[in-house]
Amino acid sequence: AVSGFALSGRTLTVRNLWRMAQAFLRTDVAFMARLTLLNFCKVYMALLVLRVTIMWFPNINPYREPLYSLIQLTDPYLNLFRGWMPPVFGVDLSVIMAFVVIQAMLDRLAITAF
Repeated sequence: AVSGFALSGRTLTVRNLWRMAQAFLRTDVAFMARLTLLNFCKVYMALLVLRVTIMWFPNINPYREPLYSLIQLTDPYLNLFRGWMPPVFGVDLSVIMAFVVIQAMLDRLAITAF
């Protein structure tokens, strides 16, 4: 127990924090936050697919607008995975890891009826 902290007459413990978190997750605010994050991940996944597809075409200059803005939006996330997997025949496969992680988030956030 953490001494000195009280919330509505209860001592702030890990168990009480867990109960408060569980109660919050059942509220409408948490439901809307979950839907918002789910939709954001879906849009970001579409941006990643578009970015990877555009990079396959060497005759398209990615440093002109609007493609440059797309690169600036997606590179911070893709940079998290660069260097984990070495390029195979000059192809950066770290993008696959980025897709796996964002797909796992989409699966976790998906609202199910059960």
